[in-house]
Amino acid sequence: LTPIIVMKIENLYKLITRDDSFHLHKTLGIFALSHFFLRAFLLIRTGSMGFENNFALSAAAIIIHLCLSTSSLIFRLSKNRIKTAPMIYPEFRLHSIIFASRSLALMALQICSVHYFGVLPPFALRWLVVMLTMVLADYTTKCLGEGRGNGTTIRDMPFPESVSSQFVSNVNTFYSQAQIMATAYLLFGTSSPQLTEYAFLILFPIQLAAFLMTMVKKGIITSVDWHVMYSLSLSLPFLYLLFKADLMDSIPALPIALIYCFLRINTRLSKYLLWNFLGIVWFLLITATPKPWTIPFLPSQPTDYAGRLESLLSSTPAILSADR
Repeated sequence: LTPIIVMKIENLYKLITRDDSFHLHKTLGIFALSHFFLRAFLLIRTGSMGFENNFALSAAAIIIHLCLSTSSLIFRLSKNRIKTAPMIYPEFRLHSIIFASRSLALMALQICSVHYFGVLPPFALRWLVVMLTMVLADYTTKCLGEGRGNGTTIRDMPFPESVSSQFVSNVNTFYSQAQIMATAYLLFGTSSPQLTEYAFLILFPIQLAAFLMTMVKKGIITSVDWHVMYSLSLSLPFLYLLFKADLMDSIPALPIALIYCFLRINTRLSKYLLWNFLGIVWFLLITATPKPWTIPFLPSQPTDYAGRLESLLSSTPAILSADR
């Protein structure tokens, strides 16, 4: 039997390039990949990735993943997309940085809010991060994609000519559904530990895709290998929702994603209009209905953020003096 994924180990040396002469990007990549495996191990072994257990380590990990994405800017790329194989081009690189930053920003928002204030961040802040991501991605496409015939960054990813058009259509549908579900859960998922872990699982295929495209360019894997591994990585958030997430935490995102798909396909309304409309309806629903639909990120009692911040600042001098 022919293996699904065949790596040409003899070409690994090609990953060493002049653009990364100090091996910064590669070192960050090794740390990030190791971190993914560590969190996956903790999830399987203990049932939690443990982001809330150690604030300093979690903050350092977020910074490392952010530096990994932004350090990709040191590499020189062809201005136009290569249509024969999945390879990085300027528009894709910026999209990758933007959407990776979305996951990292929401993770930081959750972890910092719980660590410093003891509560979950309000829905409005999550909405702001997600909407800002969409705006930046669309602006990137307008600046770097329009008039170049690049198509969409993921759904127009090249397939080998031997692959049937029906199979390509099915795979692209899965890619679209995964993207929509990711946005829906980041907006409408409820519990802090699970939202942090889900955002991290969404980050994995985003950063993995760029690495796999580099491996395609260097002749280490094929285009088919890229699609297989990328599809498997996109499946992880779904498996997480199926086996790990609480039922009440997962219920809201799925119907909202289905409603979005139905309206988007049948009405062709703007994604901004649809997401904002669904967000307003959801906000009104959770603020008007009693338990069990009282959502943890909107506390039943008003949260005194100003008081908590004042308490935190007043204790800072004592903490600093104790450190000395």
